[in-house]
Amino acid sequence: MVLLGAGVCWCPRLKRWLHGEDYAFEKKKAASTKADGSGELVPPQQYWLIGFKDRELEGEYLDELAAVSKSRVFCAYFLALLFVIVVQLGHNLSYLISVTQASVQGLLEVAEDDPALEDALEDFIEDLTHGIYLGSLLYPLLSIFFWTCGLVGTIFIYRRNCRPQWVLVLLEAVFLVEMVIMGCELNDQDMTLPPDSDAGGWQQNFGVASWVAGEAFYNLPLFLLLFFVPLPFAQTCFITLVGMLVMLVIVPLVGDGWVIFSYERIKESLSLFSDAQDGPCFDPAYQEFCVRMLQWNRSFPASTILFIGIMIVFASFSSSAAFRRNYTTKRLVRVLTVQQKKDREDLLLSIFPKSVAKHMLEKQTSGTLLDSKRSLRDIDAQNYTAARMHQNVTILFTDIVGFTAMSQSCSPYEVMQFLHVLFSEFDRLVDL
Repeated sequence: MVLLGAGVCWCPRLKRWLHGEDYAFEKKKAASTKADGSGELVPPQQYWLIGFKDRELEGEYLDELAAVSKSRVFCAYFLALLFVIVVQLGHNLSYLISVTQASVQGLLEVAEDDPALEDALEDFIEDLTHGIYLGSLLYPLLSIFFWTCGLVGTIFIYRRNCRPQWVLVLLEAVFLVEMVIMGCELNDQDMTLPPDSDAGGWQQNFGVASWVAGEAFYNLPLFLLLFFVPLPFAQTCFITLVGMLVMLVIVPLVGDGWVIFSYERIKESLSLFSDAQDGPCFDPAYQEFCVRMLQWNRSFPASTILFIGIMIVFASFSSSAAFRRNYTTKRLVRVLTVQQKKDREDLLLSIFPKSVAKHMLEKQTSGTLLDSKRSLRDIDAQNYTAARMHQNVTILFTDIVGFTAMSQSCSPYEVMQFLHVLFSEFDRLVDL
């Protein structure tokens, strides 16, 4: 949610209140590793809806999600702008041109014999035309404006090296503003036109189920962007829920839009054709059944909108869970890589003199990996002198009596522990 996302970034108190765990991959990996090298890493705890309980980790996850999904975010903005310009603005503009031209031509033909009335009608037509164009093109132009602002803001966030998660907050805000515009535009439509009405608008294009079918074709495609936009699950659920409430509940109840699906309205639409058509639906014995079936058929656009919303929620839940698992695995791989590098350095330092080990590590870092089978002559072939002068060197030769028999009767760990303790004591005695 926009308020939640912005509040976590800006309000430390809210962030502390939601913070339920201090999770560190390094500590969790060390705690999960057993003596034999096995053990499972305990994953970070999560809230069911708003992500990791470690809010610092959640912020890092959202930053990485926004950073790696840059192309998908820009694609969503371009597709939204393309749809608004081609479908919404193009539909309104073409409809207005045809309607105003026909209306103007009819009024001028009526007033062509009266010059005074013709001048008055021309002024009236000009004012009327400007009002119609402004009212019909206002909402598509507002949509274009806000989607463009979102695109510009996204470019600014990426280029100014701000926290990438603000891109997701901005995208959600644009979606919510778009839903407000959808609701206002739908509220301006006459949602209760009778079936015999010859008024224009959505009923002329989509029939008696006008406003619902209009929403399915005119507004729903923008919600399809949620299938691939990288918004977290909570934000996607919030957008989908608000969209369904605006399109199917709030505005239709305010505008009494569901009256077109009532039993009386559908029966009235059947009575319009009772004199011209015959069939079971015009038989009083079957009329009840036909009206119920027509109610079901005309509700298909609303059912489509509802089921697409449900599919968006399920798809978002699945993709969000996969993204979070991949992120956790990626962070663990980073920790293991650092640990393996440290173990390799410690191993080389325990085998070779520090100068030789340092040279080998530098070669590995520069991309020239030394094979374990190479000898010191290979190092000398790289213009490196392995020999060093050491003062006060002591060489100790030892033979452990019964070592072979002991090593066969003991576990490898016990043998190595015995050798470690023995030679550590030799080192201590030599240093005396």
